[in-house]
Amino acid sequence: MTLSSLLKGGIRQVRLEDGTLVTLDAGTRLAVRFASGQRRIQLQAGRARFEVMHDAARPFVVAAGDREVVATGTTFDVCLVDGRIEIALLKGKVDIRGMRAESAPAPVLVHLAAGQSLALEPGASRAVPRPSKPGELGWAAGMIGFDGAPLREVIATANRYSARHIALADPALGALKVTGGLKVGDPDALADALAGAFGL
Repeated sequence: MTLSSLLKGGIRQVRLEDGTLVTLDAGTRLAVRFASGQRRIQLQAGRARFEVMHDAARPFVVAAGDREVVATGTTFDVCLVDGRIEIALLKGKVDIRGMRAESAPAPVLVHLAAGQSLALEPGASRAVPRPSKPGELGWAAGMIGFDGAPLREVIATANRYSARHIALADPALGALKVTGGLKVGDPDALADALAGAFGL
């Protein structure tokens, strides 16, 4: 089974056959394959949150790039953009390992605990977990956190969530820096908020 959230404004939730709740960010594609010994998801692009139904007999595995995230019952985000993998753990524990061979599981590379995040650049062999930032976790509710991001980047991100797009009348304004959490599903409200913040 293949799931996607490709439409503008497309944060959506899907309940899998085992009861796991998956929240798909806009532009996300993933494939689902459940078998007797394993529940397996292939994240092809984008970002998803997994609220995993506990089943000790069937680990829940999310493959992204050249890594796998393994859990039995927990809540975590996985993001795959341009080969960069980001994982944030909200509840429980997960193991991160290299892509396994069919004959045997790959060794665990990193253990994540609740409240930790990890970012892996393409081809990176190691990364150190760090505390998650609150602004990184609100996306499932349409709240995106920015920390000194250029206004052009903020607008490009917001435009992924709506069929109506915000545009800058003066491209030079795109260099303005934005910090804070913004609700991205309503382009009119967001444009008003940004204009008010910068006196535009």
